[in-house]
Amino acid sequence: MNFLKTILFYFLFIIETIIVGTTGLIFVLFNKKYAFPTSIIWAKTALVLLKYICGLSYKVKNKYNLTSYLVASKHQSTFETLLFWTLVRRPAYIIKKELLNIPIFGHYLKYTGMISIDRKSGAESIKKILATGKQYYGKEERNLIIFPEGTRTQYGKETIKYSSGVYAIYDKFQKPVIPIALNAGKFWSNKKFTIKPGIITVKFLPQIQPGLEKEDFLNKLRDSIESESIKL
Repeated sequence: MNFLKTILFYFLFIIETIIVGTTGLIFVLFNKKYAFPTSIIWAKTALVLLKYICGLSYKVKNKYNLTSYLVASKHQSTFETLLFWTLVRRPAYIIKKELLNIPIFGHYLKYTGMISIDRKSGAESIKKILATGKQYYGKEERNLIIFPEGTRTQYGKETIKYSSGVYAIYDKFQKPVIPIALNAGKFWSNKKFTIKPGIITVKFLPQIQPGLEKEDFLNKLRDSIESESIKL
């Protein structure tokens, strides 16, 4: 039954993306300010589909309003990329450039100012993130969202090493980092097609204040996210 519900979800999710995306583009092409509201409607609708078709909902612990932070989250599924559109004010995801090629969806990534990088370019990617971050942490007061593991991981599997790119942003802009633990992969795995019913827990963890050295920062961030995610 879960398999059939998953098929129905993906079918409606694609239809929703086409309808909301193409309708929104009519307005976005005239004024880019409509890109964010359209993206939020798209994400909220997808979460509703998940809840009422697959029986998958979520709860958020310790949430507080975010303005001009660096959000570093565990990454286990597509779920968190949907959720942060609705939880975080004017999010700016750091994404791989290939996502810009996805029809409709890629246009919104571009119009909402997501930071696309070539993960093979190393230092050049960091330079681009820092250059864009200077603008986003200025008058725009956006929140940068990064998945420091670099890719989606399996539920229950601990990531030993985090990308040093997150430290470059932390050190450059001297902004607090908000670690986020979650267990989305328990229900929506990147290794399995079927979406399971249940309640995903998303937990905002204590801020990491500016001033730490690289090794201390990365260890604290990793230990915080991994230890809490394992408990969920």
